[in-house]
Amino acid sequence: MAADVKLSIIIPAYNYAHYLPRVLDSVLTQLAKTDELVVVDDASSDNTLDVLQQYKNQYPEQIKIVQHQKNCGVAAARNNGVSHVSNDYVIFLDSDDNLLDGALATWREVALQHQDSDFMLFAANHHTVRDDKKAKERKGKAFSKFKIENFRRHIFKEIQIPNGSFMAKRSIFEKVQYPESIANVEDPVFFAHVLANYNCLHVDAFVVAIYHHADSLRHHETHNFETGLKTVDLIFDPKHLPAECMRYKKPYQARRLISLARHALRCGKKPEAKNYMKQAMQVYPRCLLSWRAIKTLCRV
Repeated sequence: MAADVKLSIIIPAYNYAHYLPRVLDSVLTQLAKTDELVVVDDASSDNTLDVLQQYKNQYPEQIKIVQHQKNCGVAAARNNGVSHVSNDYVIFLDSDDNLLDGALATWREVALQHQDSDFMLFAANHHTVRDDKKAKERKGKAFSKFKIENFRRHIFKEIQIPNGSFMAKRSIFEKVQYPESIANVEDPVFFAHVLANYNCLHVDAFVVAIYHHADSLRHHETHNFETGLKTVDLIFDPKHLPAECMRYKKPYQARRLISLARHALRCGKKPEAKNYMKQAMQVYPRCLLSWRAIKTLCRV
């Protein structure tokens, strides 16, 4: 029975107190008695903890609050959240998300149908909402039966798995975790390692609305330069990848450099953009075969 499937929902929270009621309400209306809801307050300086305590008082048996004494970043919050759950299936939500009606019922049914399979991660469809405007449907793509092909498609953005749109078996986190050494784009590293090592399944159902707003986008831009090329070394860490994946390192590095060049142009940093493009051509000259690279090169 689907009721026998136990889910753990983990929400990292940092200074988003005004968004928390939306995501908490969307989860609590669907939560079963055997499910767990863990919210990790990453040392927020607003009234996040007050909001969480209000919900904890109302739902004492259903919410667990984990509090960080210092801000450690979303990757650490997610990893720490996993260490505080005991159920077999894990779902992450961000503190400004909205779990769609029936989503947990969908995930329970999926887990029940595939409990004896070797699938370790299930990715579904999602909605995106920008500035509280009309939601747009984003459908995921089917995975290949070949793990290396899924890895390649992911790093070149042919497959994208936003947090909130997937469910994973908890045992994955014994070998794969979110990288805590970078403040941004930690998701691609995590999913690259998962897809390279585990079988995954696409679920054709919409489970979450993911909100994009001005402060989150500015945060993203700021940390892009700080992260730089760290994601290349993190993704292509031989401790986490089969040797066959290493042939994609140079093409991915060039793609990352082109992305940094585009960010630099958006920030009015043309000399930096020119340097990034020069490095991209040195690393992988064939990168110029892409229209994206040619357009960026013309602008520098």
